[in-house]
Amino acid sequence: MRKISIVAAVFIGILYLFSSCKKEHDNAPAPFLGITVYDFIKTHPDTFIFKASSTIACTYSWNFGDGSTEISGDSVQHVFDYGYHYITLRGKTESGATASTIKGVNASPYVRAKITNLTFTKLPSLRQDGTPWSSNSGGTDVYCVATNGSNQQYTTTIYNAPLGDTTNLTFHFSIPLNIEFFDKPLIIKIFKQNISPQPDEMMEVVTLDKNVTGLMTGQLPYAQMMDFETTTAKGNFTFYWQ
Repeated sequence: MRKISIVAAVFIGILYLFSSCKKEHDNAPAPFLGITVYDFIKTHPDTFIFKASSTIACTYSWNFGDGSTEISGDSVQHVFDYGYHYITLRGKTESGATASTIKGVNASPYVRAKITNLTFTKLPSLRQDGTPWSSNSGGTDVYCVATNGSNQQYTTTIYNAPLGDTTNLTFHFSIPLNIEFFDKPLIIKIFKQNISPQPDEMMEVVTLDKNVTGLMTGQLPYAQMMDFETTTAKGNFTFYWQ
C-alpha cells in the first residue's frame, strides 16, 4: 500500500511539473510583428528588401507566397515577377510564443498607371423599373466617376448623350486617375446629370476585377487599353504607365 502511495505521489508530481511548464508557456506574451519594405529601384524582376521588427525578441521566418523556400533572418531580400504578392512573417520568442503578420507588395517596374479617358459603346437606357433614363427622344447628360482605393476622379460631362448601343462615346478625365492601389478594384460609376436642385442619379456601376493587378500587369509593358462590359454598359479605358 505504501509502495502504491509513493508511485502515486511521483505521478502527481510529474503532472504538476508538466502543467506548470505548459501554463508558463501559455501565459508567455505574444510578440507584435512589423514588416518594413524597401524597393529603391523599380526593375523587372523587382527586387525587395524586407526588414522584420517585433515588440519582443524573436527568431523570424519568411514565406513569400510564390512557391519559393521559406527563409529566416531579421532582414531578407527577395525577387518577384510582375504582380501583387503577399508576404507572411512569422516570429517565435525564446519562451515559445508565436505570432505572424502579412504584408502586400506590388512588383512592377512602374509605380502607377494613369487612366486618361473612358470610351463607351453601350450605355444604360432603362432604369431598374423599366422606365427610360431619357425623358425625350434624344439622349441625356452623362458623366462618370472612377475610383481606385482612395483615388477618385470625375470625367467631363457629355450632353445629350445617346443611350443604349452607341459608338465610341468618350469621356475624358481633366486630371488622369492614378491606379496606385493594385490590391483594390477599379470602380466606374455612370451618372445622369440633372438640373439643380434635383440630385444626379447613378445609372450603373462597373467594377473591374477585385484586384486590378491582373488587368494591368497581364499586358505589361505595352498595355494601353483595357475592355470592360456589364449587362447594360460596354467600353474600354485608355491608360499609360509611370
